[in-house]
Amino acid sequence: METIEQHISPVKAALQLALSYAIGFGTEKDDDKAALILRRFSLQLTDLSNQVQMINNVSTHFLAQDTLYHRLKRQGFIAAFDYVQYFRKRHLLEQAENNCIREIQTLARVFGDAHQLIWSLKFILTMMTASQGQWKEAEDQLLKLVKWASETKGPEHPITLSVMGYLMGTYVDQGQWSHAKELGIRLLRTSERLRGTEHPSTVTYAANLAQVFAHQGDWQNAEILGHK
Repeated sequence: METIEQHISPVKAALQLALSYAIGFGTEKDDDKAALILRRFSLQLTDLSNQVQMINNVSTHFLAQDTLYHRLKRQGFIAAFDYVQYFRKRHLLEQAENNCIREIQTLARVFGDAHQLIWSLKFILTMMTASQGQWKEAEDQLLKLVKWASETKGPEHPITLSVMGYLMGTYVDQGQWSHAKELGIRLLRTSERLRGTEHPSTVTYAANLAQVFAHQGDWQNAEILGHK
């Protein structure tokens, strides 16, 4: 009978744990613990340095991968994990927020403010902020995220469009219907052109825009989008 030990190398697991302590991801940064793990498993500092460098280069190679997982996610068949809902159900949202802030600050010192991992954590933190009704704070942060994604990935990159979709949601939550309508039309047209009318993301954008039209009393356009 196969066991988990047959698939996980203790040395590789130790290296990943040392990495977590070294950069402060998932736990508080602790260089002494990282060094202790390296010694215990006869690992070299260069092994750890190579792992750090791989993360440092993530923006240049990770998103370019063309694995089945990446293709399915781009096509809308794999949904993102809902961190906010997970922590809220367990009454850990405040603790998660504090941990996220700490990790952003620690990782920024290691990789710099512009690293993709930093912005991914900022996005998670923004979702936590929005979930507590702090819409204006969430809007401000999402605008920064849209700017970052547009400049680093491109204005029509899936990450950029996804963040813009969340920004549209904050406009709706604040009753900023004209802003929501303008952004919704832009998202829908872009997604239709790049992905086609039947792509899951296009369908979602159409449904969201239809709700905006309906709220504004534009039943004709709402009905047209509702039939797409």
